[in-house]
Amino acid sequence: MVHNAVPMRALPRPFLHGPLLAALVLASACGDQGPGDQPYVEDSTTLASLNDPANPRPAENEYVEVKGVVITGIDAYDETGTGQVGNLYVQDVNLVPQAYSGITVYNPGFIPPDLRVVTGDVVDVRSPYLEFKGPASGPFEGGATLPELSGATVKFRFESPGTTVPKEITPDDLYEYESGRRWLGMLVTLKGVQLISDLSGSGRKSAQLRMTDMAGKDPGRIPRIQNSLYAIDKAGYELKAGETYDLTGVVQYFYSFSVNPRSADDIQPAQ
Repeated sequence: MVHNAVPMRALPRPFLHGPLLAALVLASACGDQGPGDQPYVEDSTTLASLNDPANPRPAENEYVEVKGVVITGIDAYDETGTGQVGNLYVQDVNLVPQAYSGITVYNPGFIPPDLRVVTGDVVDVRSPYLEFKGPASGPFEGGATLPELSGATVKFRFESPGTTVPKEITPDDLYEYESGRRWLGMLVTLKGVQLISDLSGSGRKSAQLRMTDMAGKDPGRIPRIQNSLYAIDKAGYELKAGETYDLTGVVQYFYSFSVNPRSADDIQPAQ
């Protein structure tokens, strides 16, 4: 789900050969800053260091640059029928996924303008940094925010030769904001998770996920599987209360946390 998103450019993608992933470290050291560019927090930083609450945060709308991050999800599914598509989800390239290493890229532009990115592309992102506090009509509670690279410029680096390994977490990790924020914008997997409600909703559809201990839990904060990136009701499964699945998807936050599958492959009966 996005707020005031714009459609992705459906233009031809330049033909480029992708080097080996091992070249990422060397490639990440490259990059030019043209005259008149606004200063960044650093010449380059990682998402993990940028998002970690233990580190100083950039000022609101201060420009940052992250290099060599991999696209793990693209919002091309208009679940509400209102044209809300276009966000990217990127994370640091690590053999073992690290906490805080993902983020939403909101309302991106591209270099060159006709670039059409796909999941698995490795890109550089230059953008103002924003902690989205929720809609003006109903801000998130308790000081919760959604970190974003808002109004970003995205530049293609190379096609990743491998598949991003999702971080394995549990629904318990997505109940409290402080623990759930660690995985915001990241690709995760939940093994053997049971649905406690049927998939429901008009346009935006979701189903709640069982936690280890449900006693006293606030129903509004229970994590969900949601259709922000894919028509999960078309995946070939009932998605009924009591059914158990292995789920993969991108973590999002909008008053509560959700896991958003990107295709039918991200929803499988529990093994």
